[in-house]
Amino acid sequence: MGTPDYQDGAGILVYNGHSNSTVTIDNCKITGNTAIGHYGGGIDANFLETLIIENSSITSNTVTYGGAGLLLDNVFNAQIISSQIKDNQAAYGSIADLQHNTTLSISQSIIFRNNFEGLELLDGTDSLILTNNFMEEAYTSGTLIDSANALLYLL
Repeated sequence: MGTPDYQDGAGILVYNGHSNSTVTIDNCKITGNTAIGHYGGGIDANFLETLIIENSSITSNTVTYGGAGLLLDNVFNAQIISSQIKDNQAAYGSIADLQHNTTLSISQSIIFRNNFEGLELLDGTDSLILTNNFMEEAYTSGTLIDSANALLYLL
């Protein structure tokens, strides 16, 4: 993806440039954001060792292309725990768009009524782990998980 367009990451934009850092988002509401660029309506995170989102909600975010809830690019250990991801809208990856060596684990969370292609895994270097989640109307059209030979763990 290269250097982010600063019209991306409407709610939160994290562009570290170094892969040895950690960002924690705890007990936050990331809601109602529209990225007028291409990616990351709620959160656009790039080049992180660890991203932890806990007890938070990522809701009603919109983006033109991918990652209405989250766009994660080169985030080696992303974790969403006890959170809500709902009512996000994108052309693809309305829940999350994973790119380039990203691993995302979602556990004990509610995933509800996101519009189109719920989880987009861009290339074969991404991994997704879903554990003990409540998923109802997780996406409204397209496929829940669109992957290009990525690793999927549904527990």
